[in-house]
Amino acid sequence: MVDLGDLREGVLAESVVGVATQIAQAPGVELAGIGTNMACYGGVIPTRDKMETLLEVKDNVEHALGRPLQCVSGGNSANMPLVLRGEMSRGVTELRIGESVLLGTEAVERTAVPGCHLDVFRVAAEVIEVQEKPSVPFGRVGQNAFGVVPTFEDRGWRRRAILAIGRQDVDPDSLRPLDSGVITLGASSDHLICDVEDCERDVKTGDVLTFVPGYSALLRAATSPFVQKVVQ
Repeated sequence: MVDLGDLREGVLAESVVGVATQIAQAPGVELAGIGTNMACYGGVIPTRDKMETLLEVKDNVEHALGRPLQCVSGGNSANMPLVLRGEMSRGVTELRIGESVLLGTEAVERTAVPGCHLDVFRVAAEVIEVQEKPSVPFGRVGQNAFGVVPTFEDRGWRRRAILAIGRQDVDPDSLRPLDSGVITLGASSDHLICDVEDCERDVKTGDVLTFVPGYSALLRAATSPFVQKVVQ
């Protein structure tokens, strides 16, 4: 892997030839190609210039090894804008697409990919409590359970629903309610709090609210042993 600036995994471009030469000399190992990963840790956006740099590295490695490489893996779903604009460098042989296939969005601005569905996955959770409460906590406020000092908008007294799902299962900031008028307020480890004052239906204890998950919510839900997975 070649690190082109996102600073996650990979060898810096100027060191790739030396590392590739060492790999090629290792017994029982064949260097099939090179790749890069972007817009993951550092949020660095894939560009045509970045892809051309990757191809320059490929040319240098091929010259050093005296043979062609089979694969140039140019990135992930963050590369989709380049593809859709017709700007992807021709020498890139593959992309590792996950989010664009599963969630229907590219991974830079999270805009829709033409022809893809945006609601393939849904997260449903039971309402375990509904009460009318003030929208701002009362008392001295410090850090919450996750080490963050929260801030709140004063909207007066509102109907609030607590759902039997929390941060151990989903990312509350990555949930889009399907019921009109529902607002996701936040979550503790195992409870999700929603404002249902303006919900189009009368939400009661025992009801189920459904959400469309974004990347981070889907990641947690898919790996949580406490979330039942149903394929339809």
